Amino acid sequence: MKTVIITLLACAQMASCGNGLRRTALGDDTNLLEKGVIYQIYPRSFKDGCDLDKSNKCTGTGTLSGITSKMDYLKELGVDYIWISPIFDSPMKDFGYDISNYTRVWPTFGDMDSFNAMMAKAKELGIKILLDLVPNHSSDQHAWFIDSRSSVNSSKRDWYMWHKGKTDPDTGKQLPPNNWKSIFCQEPNCSAWTFDNTTKEWYYHQFLISQPDFNWRNPAIHEAIKDAMRFWLDRGVSGFRVDAFAYLYEDPEFKDEPLNPDYNPKVDTQYLEMLPSRTEGGPLLYDTMAELRSVVKAYGDDRILVGEIYADVFISQEEVLSFYGRNESSRCLDMPFNFNLLGFFSGANKDASELKSMLTEYYDSIPGWAQPNFVLGNHDQPRLYSRTPTLGRAATLMLLTLRGTPTMYYGDELGMQDVFVPEGKRKDPNCIINYESKRCRDPERGPMPWTSEAPTGSFSGSTDPWLPVWPSFVNQSVAQQMADKESTLSFNKKLLALRRKYTALHSGEIHFVQVETAETDMHKFILGYVRHINKLEGQSEKDVAWFLVLVNLNTEDSIVVTNVLLDRYFSSNQTVVLETVPSEAKKSKAGEVTPFTLKPGAAVLIELTADDAGVDKKPIMPIILVIVGVSSVAILLVGIAIYCSWRRKRAAASLYKMQVNALEMEEAEANEWMSE
Repeated sequence: MKTVIITLLACAQMASCGNGLRRTALGDDTNLLEKGVIYQIYPRSFKDGCDLDKSNKCTGTGTLSGITSKMDYLKELGVDYIWISPIFDSPMKDFGYDISNYTRVWPTFGDMDSFNAMMAKAKELGIKILLDLVPNHSSDQHAWFIDSRSSVNSSKRDWYMWHKGKTDPDTGKQLPPNNWKSIFCQEPNCSAWTFDNTTKEWYYHQFLISQPDFNWRNPAIHEAIKDAMRFWLDRGVSGFRVDAFAYLYEDPEFKDEPLNPDYNPKVDTQYLEMLPSRTEGGPLLYDTMAELRSVVKAYGDDRILVGEIYADVFISQEEVLSFYGRNESSRCLDMPFNFNLLGFFSGANKDASELKSMLTEYYDSIPGWAQPNFVLGNHDQPRLYSRTPTLGRAATLMLLTLRGTPTMYYGDELGMQDVFVPEGKRKDPNCIINYESKRCRDPERGPMPWTSEAPTGSFSGSTDPWLPVWPSFVNQSVAQQMADKESTLSFNKKLLALRRKYTALHSGEIHFVQVETAETDMHKFILGYVRHINKLEGQSEKDVAWFLVLVNLNTEDSIVVTNVLLDRYFSSNQTVVLETVPSEAKKSKAGEVTPFTLKPGAAVLIELTADDAGVDKKPIMPIILVIVGVSSVAILLVGIAIYCSWRRKRAAASLYKMQVNALEMEEAEANEWMSE
């Protein structure tokens, strides 16, 4: 274990990040998306509301009344938007993402009365509600599909993707129209086509067999989905998160997908055997998303549309970012979700230069008027504290201090980890087929533990929950962590409060800084950046702030940071305000902080007080605001070297003045001697 001490902060040039320096609305409190925080709720797992209403029997599944009952908790936590995964009527083959009625609440979740009560509570607390919009497909139990499959002459036949198949010349067996594969592979060939005996044709499904894809080349689908959006907008929702919109359009000629030359069956899913060039992306997507956004914006500029789209073997990061829009007056989505941070924080010992390059490229690639965003977890990915438990808090500090709207996943504020689901209790079709598959999603969807009360952590009383509860609920529940000032929940609350308080942290500029370490090969693990905003007329003092973030991405060793290169001097005012873990830091009479170590996986948030009087005033002396670590965190931020340098300059200046005076005296004496 290498011991590390930060010994000083020096002044030099900061590295900027191009368009990352720009903001959509500097200090504009009306731009909630810029300063706000999105919190995703998976409704089946948040809170069973049965203990709130004795007339309701516990089901082991979350409800809308359960969400309503915990709205005060979410307000206290510090979130602004709640994105709720699908609440609509569904057979629940894909747990809400297979919708059988777009304008009806799934009865187990509640009804329109419970929805209205939830909306009223959210409005009372100033929280915005975003619903999940699923436009790619419906359930095979939806009335539209039942009508569509009833006859080739149905008025809704072309609402879905139907096609005649091929016939095997040797066996006469019916074969799918082409080689398109399903993301959710449920049969040996992973075909995305299912034969329908009623009409003797095949229907296309990108996901489950029970999730037939809409035909988005049919204008009727556009109108049907927009009508569903208006239904919920009329009832007060603030917008939608658009699910899986990259798959809306398929090749109208139904040509085969080309083989993927980089396919590796040992690590890749069977879906990636082909390059999905016929079933992903396409030029029509952009205008369709802009069309849906226009529906949302008709209800007010504060309504938003965010979308799920991943860069993959076919869709580039550039194409993902194109969904911000062609220009500021021709917008598409308010934000396409950015999953880069989620992908980076998996495993241990990360390279800071790789992370810096990824962040810089992202900031440089988006328009200056666009709002960046970051995601660390969701209902389809292993939980943050399971992917990288040592870096969990450090990653969270980054999520909430980088320039961009953060999206949090329920339970991550507790440090909640994936749950193990034994055979026989698995629900996700992907988990039933292969629990070790990358597509298995039960583990990250465990019920939220509210108390330490057995057997369900007060999620659903004594009724077995739909998935197992996180075993650590006995000592890591919400109630217990609320009472513990050093808990992960308390850390998140403090950090969210700081983000809300300081404009610099939610709307300020960002610069990445160069960090030097005692051991030259260890600087690669340290990421540093500065957030700041300068005071404008009418702004309060809280808006005039400079913050330095340092992250140790090494999960095994501490790092000795000897220098952080900034572009200006800062005042000598300093106070240790807040630490997540008590350190051995002590303040001397001179205002210096004595040495202490920065542990593996630690991160620190520091407030710097700018010295606007110039560089010949005082050395750098920062305020330590937040220190994030695993067990204990220590960091030395002392301006001794700069102070000494300043003193040396002053001493040199004094010496020079003395030498000049001496020469003048000698010259005067010589002139006097010559005159005599």
